[in-house]
Amino acid sequence: MTKDGITREISIEELRAHDNDQEPWFVLNGEVYDGTAFLDAHPGGATSITGAAAQDATDEFMAIHSETAKAMMPSYHIGSLSRFAREALTSGEAASPESQTPRPIFLQPKTWQKALLASKKTISSDSRIFSFTLDHPEQEIGLPIDAASPGPGN
Repeated sequence: MTKDGITREISIEELRAHDNDQEPWFVLNGEVYDGTAFLDAHPGGATSITGAAAQDATDEFMAIHSETAKAMMPSYHIGSLSRFAREALTSGEAASPESQTPRPIFLQPKTWQKALLASKKTISSDSRIFSFTLDHPEQEIGLPIDAASPGPGN
């Protein structure tokens, strides 16, 4: 799924600079693809591409895309991740500065977060209540909601 003659090596910083809706780059098997040109034509909508921006989307892509879609990928191939970038992407190291400071909201749409199990209460033979400890006591759990998006009743 790569384009012959492409030798560009892409750093983790360069990949993360394209974690946006305008020029989303994503990774498949260590190779970097620019989804910008396909945003309007993607059958699943632009959010299918922008949601994978600056991430390794290999598992999701391979599971749901046809051989025809896979054959299109060389057109969007722009380079390979550097060795350090591959390691950083898989291990979560070299995370963006904002991920290393306490956030007001725990859940984030594009990142996994660890939470410590604080308690477990058995309600019945098939029901339990699990409580978790967040990063800090003032932290909210919910996902941030885009103010421009219409909410319920709007």
